[in-house]
Amino acid sequence: MKLLNRENSILAIMGLTFGFVFVDRLSINFLMPFITQELDITNAQIGLLASALAMSWAISGYFLSNYCTRYGHRVGVLVISVILFSLFTLLSSIAASFMALLIIRVLMGIAEGPVLPIAQSILIEESSEKRRGFNMGFVQNAASNLLGSVLAPIILIYVAENYGWRHAFIVAGVPGLIVAFLIYKYIKLAPHTQVDKSVTSEAKSYGLGMLVRNKNVMVSIGLSCLMVAWMFSQLTFIPVYLTKIQGYSGYQMGSVMSILGVSAVISGLLVPMLSDMFGRARVFRLFTLIAIFCPLSVLFMAGSQAYMMISLFLFYSGLGAIPIVMATVPSESVPRKYVVGTLGFVMGVTELVGGFMGPSISGVLADIYGLNSPFYFAAGLAGLAFIGSYMLKETSPKFGTINQVANA
Repeated sequence: MKLLNRENSILAIMGLTFGFVFVDRLSINFLMPFITQELDITNAQIGLLASALAMSWAISGYFLSNYCTRYGHRVGVLVISVILFSLFTLLSSIAASFMALLIIRVLMGIAEGPVLPIAQSILIEESSEKRRGFNMGFVQNAASNLLGSVLAPIILIYVAENYGWRHAFIVAGVPGLIVAFLIYKYIKLAPHTQVDKSVTSEAKSYGLGMLVRNKNVMVSIGLSCLMVAWMFSQLTFIPVYLTKIQGYSGYQMGSVMSILGVSAVISGLLVPMLSDMFGRARVFRLFTLIAIFCPLSVLFMAGSQAYMMISLFLFYSGLGAIPIVMATVPSESVPRKYVVGTLGFVMGVTELVGGFMGPSISGVLADIYGLNSPFYFAAGLAGLAFIGSYMLKETSPKFGTINQVANA
């Protein structure tokens, strides 16, 4: 019972931590229709704001995760990161130009980069084997989307409409400071989860070359890139598309974004749990197939808000597939002592390629071909992920054999 309570406590705090990362990261998407009324920002620049954060997130995540692999200090790095990204969100409230927002987003990405790899490395050590996929999916999808995609658009859009978008950034930034205190106060890693000094030199040798030779890790990276680009191509442009092209009010747009969040929360719980029961690869394949229809729903159902919201609720469940290849499969494909560095590499490349290129390409396509094009682009990305899923090797403890290396 004591171990279960510890597992649940760590799960709750890590969920809050990445949840407010998502609030701060997505807040600019929800507030963009209000920001563009004051600042002269093009579609390409909207995409660049999302991409710039992804690029700095990728670089920071890789290097700081490797620092933690070699020297430890995971809790300290996590606390500092949460404090910094919260402060940068608060700083967004005084931005007076596109360039100011861009610089702040780059700095925010540097702060946020190591958060998820550190949180997931703690979870894989503190989770019971039968709950590993569930716990990792809960933090990356369910908790993050409950806060970042369900509650954030409702609260932030209300504040923006009544008090201005600058006040909304203040509301988004303050909770992270409270979470940083909770991490500092309550996350005390057990002795067996601290860095083993005897393997420090070995950990240093388990670097980029060995990861590149790990086929399952590389396949996971490719699939993660496609699905993260699928996600951000939609999240970046749905608010602008619905308000500018379809004439939705801020309240209506917020309702649509919230239903995406509800779907993400449910799928964030359900899909990883299904992967524990039926295998990582086959569950990932099913939900990437479902994901193809999500961006198409925006285009062909927007004339009826009710029908579109029902379709988005069903098809955005494809989001639940992302933690499988971004966290669970890579962490089960390498020895456990190298998990944090491996996840930093996987998430870094994913952010650099999927998180950076997805919104950037979508923004350019939107300026050239119109705001419909990012959604066709997203559907194609999900289709490629479905095809690529047949290359993924099973790692589930229940079905796979490759996972045995993770216990080394």
